[in-house]
Amino acid sequence: MNRTQRHAFYRKVFLAVWAMATVILAVCVVLLAKEMIDRGYQPLPMPGEDAPTFTTERVRPDASVGRRVSLYFARPEARGLAVEERELQLTPYTQENARIALEALVAGPTQGLTPVLPPSVKVRSVFLLDDGELVLDFSQELQTDPVRPRSASADALLIQGIAHTLTQSALRGQGDRAVRRLRFLFEGTPLSEQFSFPEHLALTGTVVPDPAWVATQGLADVYGQ
Repeated sequence: MNRTQRHAFYRKVFLAVWAMATVILAVCVVLLAKEMIDRGYQPLPMPGEDAPTFTTERVRPDASVGRRVSLYFARPEARGLAVEERELQLTPYTQENARIALEALVAGPTQGLTPVLPPSVKVRSVFLLDDGELVLDFSQELQTDPVRPRSASADALLIQGIAHTLTQSALRGQGDRAVRRLRFLFEGTPLSEQFSFPEHLALTGTVVPDPAWVATQGLADVYGQ
């Protein structure tokens, strides 16, 4: 291969690599534009419009859809859990729906039931893992609020009221993951000896709903008394 042939060969290789890189770049641009459109952004301004302004808040299609949700509160005298049906404005995302339902639990019942969460507690964060584990981070008021009852049944009703509420299928977003179990954090850290909540339960692992707590005859049925 003489010098002229080598030059022609290298030129063809360069053009082939350049063409491949151009195709890859074009595909990336298309995928990025599709992702932006799915999130509610307009990647290119329409004729006569200004360039789009991007913010950290995503605008979602069908972001506010009314749906009937079961909120689990305590029966009078802490005799098991009972359901209060509530229409909540939900989104296409399970994680955000779980936060909405959790904040409704904090707000309390409207039909004569007993709250399971003190009104002073704040939901610091809600995060749904790929395997369906929902991580909940509460403020210290869940431990320190003086109004919250201190008993084994009250602690269990609190935990199970949250678990039953957040694992229901009504909160699952369209095409999104379902909540399978819960993990509790307080002020961003897992439970340890520094936290006195819950006083009567081991809560270092994950939690799943126990149907025995949705009782019709009281906690005596749960404890087998």
